[in-house]
Amino acid sequence: MRRALKPGGIFLECDYIATSQEIEDLAASECRRRRLRDKVPDTVFVHFDTPLTLAHEMEALRNAGFASVELVGFLPEDDHTPMLRAVK
Repeated sequence: MRRALKPGGIFLECDYIATSQEIEDLAASECRRRRLRDKVPDTVFVHFDTPLTLAHEMEALRNAGFASVELVGFLPEDDHTPMLRAVK
């Protein structure tokens, strides 16, 4: 996503997050369990939605090379769907 943006371009993300480390760990564990069950090697891409905590999601965007990452806010009806703004 970052590579597709021009310098100064903005990526907006609004997706649900894990509201605790336990939920993030549970999702990652379930992904591993299903890969083992179905004998899917680590080298094969499979999309299994594994939500991260807000801190880890923001860290992942920074690690992807975005110059700045900020929390814009949450959807009014919940506390698990933040909008993040990442600038290239």
